[in-house]
Amino acid sequence: MPYMQSPIVGDQAHRLARAGSLSSRADHFHPWWPEEVCASIDKIVWVVSGLDEPGECWQEFTAYDDGGKLLGTHRVVGH
Repeated sequence: MPYMQSPIVGDQAHRLARAGSLSSRADHFHPWWPEEVCASIDKIVWVVSGLDEPGECWQEFTAYDDGGKLLGTHRVVGH
């Protein structure tokens, strides 16, 4: 069963969307969305797959503006 992590909001959400990484030490930036989307983000909802489930592990990040409009979803698949 997927699990929702704490929402990422405000400036932290902008940094995550523009860097494409949760690590503050990332040395390469791979934005998940175009700049106009990144600038409009108010909140990113972070959901992860259950570690005890069969199949691939994944993390999904869904961005919303301050009105609650969905701006985009980015999925990271692990091994």
